[in-house]
Amino acid sequence: MRKYFILSFIISVIFFLSNPVLADGVPQISLSPANGSVIEGGLSGYGKTINISYSISNLESCWWQGAWTGFEVWVLVDGNVVSYYRDPQQPAFFTYYGLTHSSSLNIYLSQGTHTIQVNAKSFEVKYDAYLDIDQSSTTNTIQIVHPPQITVDNNFTDVSGVTHGLVAVSGRGTPTAPYSFEINSGQSVTFTAISPQTSNAGYNMTWHNGTTNPSIWERNGDNIYPNQSFPLAVTQDHNLAIFEANLRKICKPNFQNSFVGGSNGGVIKVNSTQYNSPTIQFDVVELNPISATAVYQVINGIGYSFQQWNDGSTTVTKTFNPNSTQTYTAYYTGKPLTTNRALHTGTVYNQPIVLYWSEHPNTNVTQYQIWRRVKHNGVMSDPQIIATVNRGTTSYVDGEYNLTRNYSNDLLYYDVRPYYSTENTYSDPNWLAVFGVLMPKTSDSTLVSEIKLENSLSNFPNPFNPTTNIKYSIKESGQVSIKVFDLIGQQVAELVNEEKAAGNYSILFDASQLPSGIYIYMIHSGNFFDSKKFVLLK
Repeated sequence: MRKYFILSFIISVIFFLSNPVLADGVPQISLSPANGSVIEGGLSGYGKTINISYSISNLESCWWQGAWTGFEVWVLVDGNVVSYYRDPQQPAFFTYYGLTHSSSLNIYLSQGTHTIQVNAKSFEVKYDAYLDIDQSSTTNTIQIVHPPQITVDNNFTDVSGVTHGLVAVSGRGTPTAPYSFEINSGQSVTFTAISPQTSNAGYNMTWHNGTTNPSIWERNGDNIYPNQSFPLAVTQDHNLAIFEANLRKICKPNFQNSFVGGSNGGVIKVNSTQYNSPTIQFDVVELNPISATAVYQVINGIGYSFQQWNDGSTTVTKTFNPNSTQTYTAYYTGKPLTTNRALHTGTVYNQPIVLYWSEHPNTNVTQYQIWRRVKHNGVMSDPQIIATVNRGTTSYVDGEYNLTRNYSNDLLYYDVRPYYSTENTYSDPNWLAVFGVLMPKTSDSTLVSEIKLENSLSNFPNPFNPTTNIKYSIKESGQVSIKVFDLIGQQVAELVNEEKAAGNYSILFDASQLPSGIYIYMIHSGNFFDSKKFVLLK
């Protein structure tokens, strides 16, 4: 045994002297957390206790008669040494190659960017002299970041004028919006829109599931989720995100008519159902459709025809998409009707034709125009006004024609047209046909032998726009002049300048080319002078 030990010692000495012990290879370092890691901090203080672990391979260790190899490791965080390890000398006859060393430690890091550095060194020492050194270093940079801060909100201001109503957040109740909170990534939270609520503008706000302008959840202005309850799996990407529930207003439009003179009664159709005007308010989700139809209608003898809606549209049935509570108005124009006029003639033949009619029921019908046209020898004349009478008159004698029942005589057409002073409109033509024969006359207008004539001058209506009927009578034949002057004495029109037989006459004065104002019309015939004022109101 002794011989064997001596032999081994001699062999080792020879090997050592011929082969010095040298560290062989550079240490290889593996470090966690990895470089570039982003680590979410806690909800309190926003820092984080992290685990730093490392593993080093390709290390050596040996000791032999004053020569030995070893290694040391030290860890720095943000430049400060937080861990140091030195391999102890291990007596041995041979060098140990390919050793590994692993370790870990926990350390609290604040929010921000940090560097972690691990240094490893292998070396050989012989008689207190370093003969060979192999070393390496690895540095990783990591970030400790704020946990996601999320805000949940509604798209309206509530009755407080400051906050935005309520919103349900799982695990957090129904806080007032906007509500901000912090939550770590990997957790889940559900937002639920509360419906209905009331805005500071007085609207009921509701979650609307319809196809037109539906409610939706938004993230920073982008549509992301269509249902009232919104589950969210939180990630760091959600930090500072604002999730907003877009509720919709319940608008309450109503509809009405508008007739000249101030009335807004009558009827109107909404969604094909007829209602009295003005209607009730209808509940409509903002920007959703509701239709209305303007109805032709008759009120107190006046036929009202639709002209336009308050937005200028002339479509009778129109679809509206209200975004607020408002009134939609249908505007009408009215004309007097002759439905109950009962126009007829007397039944005494070979006597002047007498027209009879019923008084118009509307008291704003203030006069009647008497029209006539004649079909003589198969040729129809142009219609002409033969008289204008005031309300209260329900008959008129046409002294120019006698009533007959002979089909070979002239065919006469008469029309009595009510005048609706509120809108300055007349009824549409509605003729009555009779047979008659022209009577012998001594003037252009009236049988002098049957009527006692007096000089006169008048007009109707007054004020007028733009036409008025000037009636005059002359009891003696002669030259007749009728002129119109303004208030500074300047002639603006000459209506008559010719010889006229004694009789009653009328002439229509059209002032459409003149400005509003007071004018004077004057007649001169023989010894008859007269002047009157009339007012043109446009």
